[in-house]
Amino acid sequence: MAKVALITGVNGITGSAILDHLVKYTTEEEWRRIIITSRTPLTLSVQDPRVELIALDFSKPVDVLAQDMSPLCTEVTHAYFSSYVHKDSFAELNAANRSLFENFLEALLLVTGTSLQNCTLQTGGKYYNVHLQPVPTPAREDQPRLVTSNETFITTRKTS
Repeated sequence: MAKVALITGVNGITGSAILDHLVKYTTEEEWRRIIITSRTPLTLSVQDPRVELIALDFSKPVDVLAQDMSPLCTEVTHAYFSSYVHKDSFAELNAANRSLFENFLEALLLVTGTSLQNCTLQTGGKYYNVHLQPVPTPAREDQPRLVTSNETFITTRKTS
């Protein structure tokens, strides 16, 4: 069965790279639909009939997001969250981005039911706290994060 992708933050570096990969290197038999989201007007041009745009703002309440997502997102099998909002204060940045992801995930789970197979949260250097102090290089996937009192917005939560 062909997969259905949902890519958030498609105007950003990561979101556009995920979209570029799916458009260039996959077929319709593999990925039947590629749904992309952006809070702001789209800055790129995509020539692929599988791509559908939905304007979403993940700072909205979960029930509003679920209603906005439901026309296109009920069949999503794979979600790629790469949305991000910048704030000058680290505490504000954490709170804002945590809220974006939590709203997205809760709305997505309401809309997709059992179709969702995977949700990927794109993290960057802030997850490892590289903005606070140097980290050993080369960085390795199994390296622990630097623990600080100023934790990043991403928390690990196991789900059943």
